[in-house]
Amino acid sequence: MNNFDSKINYAKFYEQSESWGKDLDEIQKERALVTQSFVPEDVDTILDIGCGDGRITNELSLKYNITSMDINYEALKYVNKSKIIASIEQIPFHNNSFDLVLSTEVIEHLPDHLFRRAIIDIERVSKRYIVISVPYKENLYASMTRCNICGKVFHEYMHFQSFTRKRLESIFPSFRIIQSFIFGPREKYDNNFLLFIVRRIGRKWLTSQMALCPWCGSKDLGNNQGNLISRIAEYLNWRICHRLSFHKRWIIVLYERVSSK
Repeated sequence: MNNFDSKINYAKFYEQSESWGKDLDEIQKERALVTQSFVPEDVDTILDIGCGDGRITNELSLKYNITSMDINYEALKYVNKSKIIASIEQIPFHNNSFDLVLSTEVIEHLPDHLFRRAIIDIERVSKRYIVISVPYKENLYASMTRCNICGKVFHEYMHFQSFTRKRLESIFPSFRIIQSFIFGPREKYDNNFLLFIVRRIGRKWLTSQMALCPWCGSKDLGNNQGNLISRIAEYLNWRICHRLSFHKRWIIVLYERVSSK
């Protein structure tokens, strides 16, 4: 999956206009409120990386001097204040330009080569704080779909990274976590071996209106029918996993700089 290298179709996924400008549901409102609560009182300037349509940025701009950044022109149309089109691995600002760098549900979308460069650049432009929120302990395989045109397998929301709190502790060498919170709706647990049977042998892949193949650009994805094997494996997965403890969907962490490069 991390061999993905099609920037054209990667951009097409995020340019889909139906993704932007929607009213927030209760879950998204909770996410926005939690994010706002993680901004320390001594912050003035903020860079919101991957701000999307401004659902968090627009609220923060009422109190802070915030600059919003995204790769998507369509999404930025909904942002009310200062905004710039740029990519997370090439942030066009000087070192220590902002009191806080904010990135919500962004870095999980980065293949390894972009992830490493983005982490370095986020550290570089932050003067004191970083706030990151990501899906918590996401089982990437559970959300895989298959392109019916080119046969490639990929995550329906283009996620390439999965995070635990322990992993988050180590990604920014010059920063330490001073606050964290796990929140959101509960996510079900899946058995990867049974999921493998459902997908590879049962031939049942997720279908999605939003997903787009990052290799060929097709939206002809998945297969909802499967076969007898997929139905048996899905039933066993439910019987085995439905009693196991679930975890909540997101984790948010506040970092503070502890050393200078």
